[in-house]
Amino acid sequence: VQIEFYEIVEWLRHLGDKLVMPDSANSKPSSIHHQIQVCYEYCSEIYPNDMPLVEQYSDLTAQQIIQSHQSVIYQVFAIGFMPNFAYLGELPAKLNVPRLKEPRLKVAAGAVAITDNQTAVYPSESAGGWHIIGYTNFIFENNGVSVIGPNDEVSFLSIDKDTFLQQREGKIKQDE
Repeated sequence: VQIEFYEIVEWLRHLGDKLVMPDSANSKPSSIHHQIQVCYEYCSEIYPNDMPLVEQYSDLTAQQIIQSHQSVIYQVFAIGFMPNFAYLGELPAKLNVPRLKEPRLKVAAGAVAITDNQTAVYPSESAGGWHIIGYTNFIFENNGVSVIGPNDEVSFLSIDKDTFLQQREGKIKQDE
């Protein structure tokens, strides 16, 4: 039997609604809203961008894809695959695209990507099979402590290439 991930999530949500918990356990854990700045136009040999491919899959323009990606406040479903990799959902249905046919051996840290009905930011360099639609300079750790956690929310805000490169320059200087 094959079950979709989101069918399980919905089942668990409904199950949680039926549980009777003591008042102290019934309160929702606090969450943080993170606004992540993304340069959707950045592309180079080292930093590929799959926006043209996503345009083909979705039959949307790049601007429509960006607007749609930014139209949602995403819930952190889980942290996994690698430290600080937050699975965010759910994407608007029109942005649901399959994984790449062949995963990349290297995806740069800061790549903002989509697949199926999720989006994520690669916190560090790794292999990956999601469609990259932009890049961010968001910092995922503060003194070794993860910045994003389960139950947090994430929204995306567009920045231009010059702002992105200025931020990257400042980040590199801070890291030295």
